[in-house]
Amino acid sequence: MPDTVRPIDDLLTVLFPDGLAPGTVTEQTMRDLIVSLKAYTDAAIPANIVLTYATKQDIWAGTDTAKIVTAKVLADAMEFVAISYASGTPALNMATFINAQITGITGNLTLPNPTNAKAGKSGSIRIAWDAVANRTLTVGSNWKPVEGSQPVSGIASAIDYVDYQIGPGGLISYTVRKNAVA
Repeated sequence: MPDTVRPIDDLLTVLFPDGLAPGTVTEQTMRDLIVSLKAYTDAAIPANIVLTYATKQDIWAGTDTAKIVTAKVLADAMEFVAISYASGTPALNMATFINAQITGITGNLTLPNPTNAKAGKSGSIRIAWDAVANRTLTVGSNWKPVEGSQPVSGIASAIDYVDYQIGPGGLISYTVRKNAVA
């Protein structure tokens, strides 16, 4: 039997007869599905269909389910976003970055419990210390070190990274890479 371009709805009904579980799929049905999908993807997109693309802000927030993500936008979303030092305790809104950097530090630093923390999100916070040695880092109660306490390098002009992963309930596992390469 020759391969036939068939309506996708018909093929899906054969593949998923009850709408949920896969049915008995013949080799010919699979071949028809492949040929049909190729025919649909090779066709021009009709003028009445509007494609909406995600921005890096959509990626950071992680709340939009209807936008198309491109490789460039995904790469742009991974950029380090500047966060103001703000006298020792910067505001951490996890809907505004994946990776962040804190510069202009003139004292000890506290990473507070962030807002908009979503389980599964992970990234890094780059900390560029000033020229004074022995600065300290404290963290909010939701931050849990992976292996015991995680002091920072304490070296003047060092670059430390706090690598984090958000778990259930907003708990954040973290490690500190001390005096890392900038």
